[in-house]
Amino acid sequence: EVAILDPDFTDTLPKTIAAHTGMDALSHAIEAAVCIVASPIVISTALGATIDILQNLPISVNEDDSEKRGKARELVHYAATMAGVAINNSSAGLAHALDQAGPYFNIPHGLICGLTLPYTTAFHSPHPVYAELATRLGLGGADDSEKCQALVDYLWDFNTEVGIVHSYLELGVDEKEFFEKISDFAAIVEHSMAARLSPRQPSVEEAEEILRAAYYGEKPEVK
Repeated sequence: EVAILDPDFTDTLPKTIAAHTGMDALSHAIEAAVCIVASPIVISTALGATIDILQNLPISVNEDDSEKRGKARELVHYAATMAGVAINNSSAGLAHALDQAGPYFNIPHGLICGLTLPYTTAFHSPHPVYAELATRLGLGGADDSEKCQALVDYLWDFNTEVGIVHSYLELGVDEKEFFEKISDFAAIVEHSMAARLSPRQPSVEEAEEILRAAYYGEKPEVK
């Protein structure tokens, strides 16, 4: 019933953990905003959390000055909580549903969510909430499709900025072992509530295609 938010606890987090947990929170926020049961209040809360995380997570991860880093981590801490409020009133989404390879290959959850988020954002695009987020971030685009592609590109570059790789291959996951399991991972997505509450539920074949692209790090495009 009560949550005590004490961002001082994050002061000693290693940079990698700050990045991974921050990307998990970012995924919560963005996915909650486009969930098919999201209310206007959820969308507003989620978009606010998204922007706060995007603005402050690079400082939280990369800043050497302890005072600046501490302030950024405080803001990310609060934003992560608001993202949690958003998913508790809607749902996480497809990036979470696709995190079957994470526990199988012993890869941190937030790292996988961050890696996968540009791919799932492209898959759900064009979407008016993504377009609105792109507008609030000052990204260009003549229509929703272009704005959504700008957002996908932004998330791709953002991952680089905070040290999140773009592929399972870069993580050292064995190609043969990954593709031996890909159909199992995709089959689980079909029954995932997070996938069912996403703007577009992928077929097994589409889930496999997202995973395949994420294995090789193929930069996603809005279709």
